[in-house]
This record gives sequence, C-alpha cells and structure tokens, in this order.
Amino acid sequence: MPPSNNSIGQALVYLRPLRHMFDVVTTVSVLNDDGNSLGSLVVHVRPSPKATPSDAPKSSGNNAKLVPADVDDLSDDEMDDMKSLDGEFLWISIQVHVDPSTPSLLLANPANYRVSYVFFQSNTQVFPLEHANMIKVLVTPPFVDYVSADTMSFEVVPFTDVASEPRTAELLSTTAPPYDDALLHTALLEEIQRDKAKMAQEHEAEKKRNEEMRGEMSKLIHHVKEQEDTILEQVKMGQTAASELVV
Repeated sequence: MPPSNNSIGQALVYLRPLRHMFDVVTTVSVLNDDGNSLGSLVVHVRPSPKATPSDAPKSSGNNAKLVPADVDDLSDDEMDDMKSLDGEFLWISIQVHVDPSTPSLLLANPANYRVSYVFFQSNTQVFPLEHANMIKVLVTPPFVDYVSADTMSFEVVPFTDVASEPRTAELLSTTAPPYDDALLHTALLEEIQRDKAKMAQEHEAEKKRNEEMRGEMSKLIHHVKEQEDTILEQVKMGQTAASELVV
C-alpha cells in the first residue's frame, strides 16, 4: 500500500552550495513534532550539466565540486555560478541513506519507513530511506533563486509492505505497477510534457523571429526599390535635359 501521508519526522537541507555548483553533502537529524531525533539521514545532492556526472570529488568547468567550509562567505559573483547555465538543463543527483554511525529507530527498522521530498517544481516523490534519484531541471532565474535561498524538506513517513498484509484475491492483482515505479513513471511523463512544452515555446519564438525578419527584409527590399526608382527617374530627367540642350 502507498505510504501514509502522515509525516513522523522532518529533516531540512540547505541548498545554497548548488548555486556555486558545489555538492551538498550533509548529515541531518530527522526530528519529530516534539523535537526528538528519530535518527539521521546522510544526504548527497550533486548538480551536473551532464546526465552521468563523474564520481570524482572535483572536476573542471561547471561540474560539481565538494563544498568548502566557507561556502557561506562566497558572493554570488565568485566561483562557478549557476546563472551561467541559464536556459540549459541540469541533472540533480540525490542520494540518501540512514546514518549507520548512530543507533536509531530509522536504522533499526529502515524497511518500515519511506522518505518523501519535493525538489523545486517537481511533484512529491516517495522512496525507500536508502536510494538514489536523478532529477532533470531547466536552469531559470526562479530556479537559481530557489537553490540560493530555500531548503529541501525530507519527510519520513511510515510504510507497510503489501506482501505482509492479508489480501483478497481481487486485491492480489499484479497488473498495477509498484508504487515507487508508478511515481517514477508519472515523473518521467511530466518531464516529457515539460520538454514538449518548452520545444513548442521555442518553436513559436523562432516562428515569431522569422516573421519579424521577413517583415524587416520586405521593408528593406521596398526601400531599395524606392531608391532605385528615384535614381532611375533622376537619370531619365538628366537625359531629357541633355537632349533639350543639344537641340
């Protein structure tokens, strides 16, 4: 069955290092409403202009780098800035697992929980506590503002394995995809729709530019023709005047 919508704990991750194309690597506590820790999640968020980023800690160009200790002191004009990728696609790799160094409720029973989160304008996605996810994002000014100032919330929700529950023959149908697969399928379809919408917008913009260029070209041709007609008329007048002088 799908995970419960009731969150039992939350962890927040600051995204500002992404603004400068740095990895976000952090261990965050999952706190319940009473402020008690249920355990810790190790979160690694990596931005890359390539669909299959290198695993190396540091690479050249706009590839992600491990975040330095003084990243909060960086100005928006220092280091690589995500604004230089405006209009291009960026792949965001999100890796999550339970911190094994501290005994906790999540570490003792990881299969009983799922983690859900939203990255920028994507739909809520639900995964096992230990997972890797890849999100494709178009770099825009609102997206740069998002990673510059916002946090990413990881909600831990309870999960019950459908295989452990008594089910009727009708509900035992295997035609429906697993919940996580269905979410991934929906996310993929939405991404395709966004790409199609972007292509349609680009096509309309190109069509408008072509129409404007044709209009400017027509004006130029008309202007040149007017000049040619004027010159031709002046030549005729000059020839007529010369003929009258000869007579």
